[in-house]
Amino acid sequence: MAKKKLIIAIAGLAIVGLIAVPLLASGCKWTYLGPDDYQLAAIIDGTPVIFNALQDTTDKEAKSGVMTESSVEIGGEKNTQITMRWEDNRPENVPHLTFKKITPQNTLIDLQKEVFEVTFKLPGEGTKVWVWDDKQQTYVLSHTEEETYKVKVAKLFVDGKTVFLSANPEETPLFITPEKDKFWYFTKKGFWLIDFNGNAKKLSQDKFNGKTYDELQEELITKTGDSNATLWWSDNPIFSPDGTKVVYMTNRDCIDSGGSSLWLYDLTVGEELPLVKNIKGEHYKAIGWLDSSHILYVVYYTNEKNEYYISDISGRYEKLNLEGKQPYVLGIYPDLQILYTSDYSASRDICLGKVDLVTKAVKEVYKKTLDGVLRNSCGLNPNGSRLAFMYAPDSNGTLQYLTVVNLANKKEILIKRAPLSEELRTVLNSFEWLDNTRLLIRVTNVVDGTNQISSWIFDS
Repeated sequence: MAKKKLIIAIAGLAIVGLIAVPLLASGCKWTYLGPDDYQLAAIIDGTPVIFNALQDTTDKEAKSGVMTESSVEIGGEKNTQITMRWEDNRPENVPHLTFKKITPQNTLIDLQKEVFEVTFKLPGEGTKVWVWDDKQQTYVLSHTEEETYKVKVAKLFVDGKTVFLSANPEETPLFITPEKDKFWYFTKKGFWLIDFNGNAKKLSQDKFNGKTYDELQEELITKTGDSNATLWWSDNPIFSPDGTKVVYMTNRDCIDSGGSSLWLYDLTVGEELPLVKNIKGEHYKAIGWLDSSHILYVVYYTNEKNEYYISDISGRYEKLNLEGKQPYVLGIYPDLQILYTSDYSASRDICLGKVDLVTKAVKEVYKKTLDGVLRNSCGLNPNGSRLAFMYAPDSNGTLQYLTVVNLANKKEILIKRAPLSEELRTVLNSFEWLDNTRLLIRVTNVVDGTNQISSWIFDS
């Protein structure tokens, strides 16, 4: 078995403290947060909460203009023991995972944190134990040893309010209920409601058409001839904006036809209903909720163009009239707005449109043809007044530019790099909106042949 290697980023910036740097030729400002990969964890009543993500995922150098994460191997063959800290699942010789809030003045304040662990078992899930049966001359299932699941929860105190988040936000999301004393937990066999005392209540059904998960799994393997074929009871769950429903993908009803279907679970009444049925082996995936009653989903075939549809919660659906050679939806936003590119194979434009639920037409709000290739980092600010997106320019495909658009007057701000020395190689990495004017931007900095991500705030 290959030995795991601990990789730790060591490159640093020659910048100390919190500084504000005016952007030349504009009224905008940059604020340096530090040589950390800060990522947005939540926005609590307008207050951004961030955490410091690990930067030690690879062991590569920056060569030939290609940007990779910086790292150096620590320990090697002489130090294979890695001691993990309990509270955040990180090795002891890397920084603690910390949560901070960002003030309106762009200062970082550490948040008080209490971490606790919820342990629970899910009846029917675990490791199968097989024993030899002399009479049948084969192995038979003896029992299932239930696995103990563990979820670490961080209790934060933000401006006098108590907030619960995953203590390990890099690993798994935490679906907290509105009551803030339970969370939803999804596995390939179904989904559950878990309280903080570890009591588990299964919400999904144990059987479909009278057959258990294990029976359907065996049927799927037999049908496909693939021993690795997997049955998913509830995959890609997406909650409605009002938190009363969840839509998910499954293939439990598609063993004969192949493909997948969409189902809906109403959390208010505890009812599970088919939403979009499989017809001829096609695959379905929910993109998201346009509002609390309408779902945008994509249907894709093996050799045909993907198509987008809108379904209401009763299962009535119509095709979305989305123009383009191969349209691809990048995101859904309030007020029935969607971001998309008209041709995913080229990705040389970005479009913002508003969906008409009556006609299923998409009215263009903004469209930009790019002199480069669109990247996935894009999005509207909370009130929908500004759009930001990244693209790789044709002039240098190893770089990424960031454009911020005021949708009211269509004025654009083009950001090519962070305000650092021209001698320092930098690449804009990704971003997130903090509020209606500020963006959290991550920048890859190349120092002495290695890379490190630093974090900045750009106020547009």
